[in-house]
Amino acid sequence: MLEAFDAGLPVVASTADGCRELIEEYGGDLFPIGDVAALATILRRHASSPRQRLARDLTPHFIENVNRTIVEVYNKLIAKRRRCLVEQGSMAANI
Repeated sequence: MLEAFDAGLPVVASTADGCRELIEEYGGDLFPIGDVAALATILRRHASSPRQRLARDLTPHFIENVNRTIVEVYNKLIAKRRRCLVEQGSMAANI
């Protein structure tokens, strides 16, 4: 889906988890899982009236940004764990 968004193409997806959130964020059409008639209706609409390509800002999904976010989360968790261990150590020393 991200590749289609990046190419500016219209995106059609089922209401499966993950797909729905991306469509809500970047636009596109959703059809209920297993609803072939709804999918066919959407595809016919797209085929009969092609749209201009859309520019979307996908920078939050670039691998560098995703990796940076993951590292930041882990660093925060590690720092919090270290603080807890230091506090536990100082409590033990007071006993």
